[in-house]
Amino acid sequence: MKAALHAEWTKLRTVAGTIWLLLATIAVTVALSVAAAAATKCPSGGCAMDPAKLSLTGIQLGQALVAILAVLAISNEYSTGMIRVTLAAMPRRPTVLAAKAAVVSGVALAVVIGWRLRQRGDQA
Repeated sequence: MKAALHAEWTKLRTVAGTIWLLLATIAVTVALSVAAAAATKCPSGGCAMDPAKLSLTGIQLGQALVAILAVLAISNEYSTGMIRVTLAAMPRRPTVLAAKAAVVSGVALAVVIGWRLRQRGDQA
């Protein structure tokens, strides 16, 4: 599994849109959430809208961008025919798919955690 993870990590970081998709995920999620919160008017007596739900409005679009990253990670090999080489080197398909899923999930999680830690640092 270690070799499969290393191979998938190398493939994902050499694909031409990974960084831009991850940056777009953060930007779109934040922008949409801020826009939804700014568009909501609350009277002085209290707000009928749930503030937590409003602040998470952009998450759905961010998830769609992470799904695009996952499709990019898989389809890139199929479009070039390199999937044959991958499966010849690692014939167990579940291991290859698990490594792909782990790498894409790990990268997405690292970006979200990094952004969240930076946001906390800016508030302090």
